[in-house]
Amino acid sequence: MITRPINAEQSFPLPLFSSLSSLSLAEENNQVSALVSAFLKIPPEDPSAKSLSSYHVSSNPEQIKKLCLQVLKVRNAVREQGKEALLKTSRKHGVVIGSETVSSPLSILYGDNPQQDVMLCRSLWEGDRKKIKFAINLTNSELQVAASSPCNKHKGKFISPQFKEVAIKQALAEVKILKHYQGNPRVVQLLFAREEEKKVPYTIEKEVFWRMEKRVSWVMEYCEQGDLFEWLKGHADKGEDLTQEEKLQSAEDILEAVLTLYENQHIHRDLKFENFFIIANDRIKIGDFGFTCHQDDKESRRQNLATPEMMPPEQVRAFQSLSDIVDNFNKGNRTIGEVHAASNAAAATITHKIDAWAIGLILFSLFNKGHLDIDPLGRIDRDELPNCILSLKQKQLDQEIDSRMPRELKEFFKGLLQIDPEKRWDVKRAKEAFLVGAAKLREK
Repeated sequence: MITRPINAEQSFPLPLFSSLSSLSLAEENNQVSALVSAFLKIPPEDPSAKSLSSYHVSSNPEQIKKLCLQVLKVRNAVREQGKEALLKTSRKHGVVIGSETVSSPLSILYGDNPQQDVMLCRSLWEGDRKKIKFAINLTNSELQVAASSPCNKHKGKFISPQFKEVAIKQALAEVKILKHYQGNPRVVQLLFAREEEKKVPYTIEKEVFWRMEKRVSWVMEYCEQGDLFEWLKGHADKGEDLTQEEKLQSAEDILEAVLTLYENQHIHRDLKFENFFIIANDRIKIGDFGFTCHQDDKESRRQNLATPEMMPPEQVRAFQSLSDIVDNFNKGNRTIGEVHAASNAAAATITHKIDAWAIGLILFSLFNKGHLDIDPLGRIDRDELPNCILSLKQKQLDQEIDSRMPRELKEFFKGLLQIDPEKRWDVKRAKEAFLVGAAKLREK
């Protein structure tokens, strides 16, 4: 995506908004200073990575101050006069204001009340189902994270209305789960969510049309130290390893977070380093519930939604078989009954045991700096990954555990990393065993 620099002088004429807000100059200056301070705390984009942002915002405080001032004036005017009144006033001055966007790289997401309003900043992550941005609360200047779904484009191509409907359904399910866990200290917290109708483009035979479409947006707390992968990589880049106590505490947080899901009959389905987040005191929270489903939701469990590196053998095998049967059905070599049977068999593998397997891989790397034949850090060729997972032998895994893990935790890891899901421990039993082993390690 091409980036373009911001010229703050080309944004809205600020005098127009000076008369639209009841804030005193001192109050306005204090709010803007706090916003600039928060803005400068946003981590810079990796210069070696392709930019996610449509704009490039410099780190020049004066330029950022002008942009923040403009956004603040628009937001305050909207809150005081209402969007329709502001639009009417702005048209008199020849300025057109979108309901959420100002002519700068920053835009506004309005909450249910003024205390929830946020200024959306640079992109943090973009996929085909949702995109995530850094956000700053316009009342208390806290750094937060905002997500929205569906996306209009991905990798330069318009996304079909049918795929968008699936994305919206997943977004609503994710928001519902976040609401369910509000107040839980081991889960990333939802601050507010909203649904709206927006006018969006779509294409038919290369011609662009417009239609009204539902959009879901939600704002979450920001975890200051990033995700678990970034946190561990930061230590590794410095040539450091976590202390034993840091490893034990991190593992306890992860197990406690996943146990919370288990006790509420939720299957996360996408447990990996990137979906655990570190807050200021080095404690860990779980997040990203885009693939999460209830264990009784058979239809959702028919979908093979997961990060390939973290899938257990039974899931790989069942969905690989389903794919082969569907291919043969399309060629006329299988019956619809066989397809249904294979689909039911695949859905039956999506249980809490897949989360237990993923936790085993994550914690093995946590205690072993990422060394494992099935590497959760993703350094195996994706084309070879299914065969690699299916060729795993229990003896091989046990030998890895015996040679690399602390004696006090070997039973714990062997319980989680069982190829046979019937023999694999659930998270509750695993946590109990881990606490016993951790206590022994701390006594040494």
